[in-house]
Amino acid sequence: METKSFSELVTEHLMKFEKETDGYFPSLGEDEFAYLRNPSTANAQMVQAGTGVQEELVELQHGGFARDLYSEKNLCDFWFAMCNSYKKVTKPAIQALLLFPSTWLCESTFSLLLEIKSKSRSQLKTPEHDLRCAAANVSPRINALVAKKQVHP
Repeated sequence: METKSFSELVTEHLMKFEKETDGYFPSLGEDEFAYLRNPSTANAQMVQAGTGVQEELVELQHGGFARDLYSEKNLCDFWFAMCNSYKKVTKPAIQALLLFPSTWLCESTFSLLLEIKSKSRSQLKTPEHDLRCAAANVSPRINALVAKKQVHP
């Protein structure tokens, strides 16, 4: 049996990784979705015709309000601000932008679950309440909770 060099092993691993991630993040047409990054400079002819997206993109590009807003806000805030005015253009943008935060939330919550259900707490049957507390960004108001309790007489 032939042993592989370190560089061959790394190359093989990266090729497998690339194949695996293609399933999660399929290749997008570079020109077709260029307007998601910068709507004011994108070519509207490259967007799928007949869906109304082209027309909305042209309106968005020629509207001074959208250009000003794009220069003032970050990409996420810009697309959320345009959501009511340009529904067909913003839908793919919001779907693309929401993919990563939602994936991160799932991964981080799963890590919290693994931490909660460690070897010492493996008998825990229903971790929902513990997981909700661990994943929440809100800290408990211990002093307010204690103040509501009556001390034993």
